[in-house]
Amino acid sequence: MYALRSGKNIKLIYYIKNMLGMLIPNIFFQMQLRHKLASLSDRKDKDYILYRVNYYNKLLPGAILPESVPALAEHKLKGHKVYIYDTRCYTRWFSQQLRLNLCAGDVDFVPPIPSISKAVL
Repeated sequence: MYALRSGKNIKLIYYIKNMLGMLIPNIFFQMQLRHKLASLSDRKDKDYILYRVNYYNKLLPGAILPESVPALAEHKLKGHKVYIYDTRCYTRWFSQQLRLNLCAGDVDFVPPIPSISKAVL
């Protein structure tokens, strides 16, 4: 019973849910993006949301990624599947031609290029 209430994902359910989610085409989310972003102005917690975005997004204008950084479409389910699944729920809203440096694993350093990571600093 503890395993069901421990706060951790039950891996089998997690993987099934994410595999089924992969069947939904990205275009479904991409077509809703403009409306989703526009709805922010009607939210009572808009200031809090913007605060959180600015807290986590430290990307400076003009930042350039090396050509070796893969496009979203090139991120494949190998090795760190959980990180790909967790990231995909956000990246699927955007053009799959955009590039993303994903630092999988518990990252205890500041990556040298703009990246998305699960930090343990």
